[in-house]
Amino acid sequence: MMGPQIAQMGKAAFEDVVARTPVSTDLAAREFVTCTGAALASVLDGDPGRWSWQFELFAADSAGAFALPGGRVGVDEGLLIHVRRQDQLAAVIAHGMAHLAAGHAEQRVAAALGDAVGDATPGASLADAAQAGDDRRELALAALGYGDRIGEILPYTLEQEAEADSLSLVLMSQAGFDPRESVEPWKSLRRAGGAAAQDFPEYFEAHTVNDGRIKRLYADIGSSVSRYKDARALGRRPDCPRPR
Repeated sequence: MMGPQIAQMGKAAFEDVVARTPVSTDLAAREFVTCTGAALASVLDGDPGRWSWQFELFAADSAGAFALPGGRVGVDEGLLIHVRRQDQLAAVIAHGMAHLAAGHAEQRVAAALGDAVGDATPGASLADAAQAGDDRRELALAALGYGDRIGEILPYTLEQEAEADSLSLVLMSQAGFDPRESVEPWKSLRRAGGAAAQDFPEYFEAHTVNDGRIKRLYADIGSSVSRYKDARALGRRPDCPRPR
């Protein structure tokens, strides 16, 4: 019952981001993001009522990325420093999309709003929470993975992160992206975290980059390589060049 309301909140939050953050004027970089995202979206189960994918590149120096219910995905220009090819960008975008596919946003909103979401009219309670001026609006948006300040973003649980890691490898390999590249952007973000974490605090708050995640990805890559090769054999060969 929560799906349509959650998707509407995601759409509203994305429109708020677009209104407040200029989109990139680098057309090649925007195409890089859109092309990569579209290839990933093509392998998710079709559900017009759930997904209406939109990918956008924002003119922001932070190494941020987010995915909101309904299929809105945003990437900051600063993240592109940490990806050298399409497969690496796909790994980061797929992670956010995996959270959506697994229903983690709904779980976080339910946990954040408690009984207000679990009553007999969850749609009405979510609509109320989405209204400007309502304190629960900020809490709900934080649960979606979007907020004005770092304290407004609620982190995923370790179980949710592990599930998204595994599902992201499945998603990117089925789309024809090489899962062996999946660890590289996380390693780059991990290295940057020591000296320059202040440049992308929100990203680290929502998606903890640690040695455990990197080891987990390494452990799961092997089982995804055959899936990747099968996808390539079926003609799934994304061609999304990174702008120079």
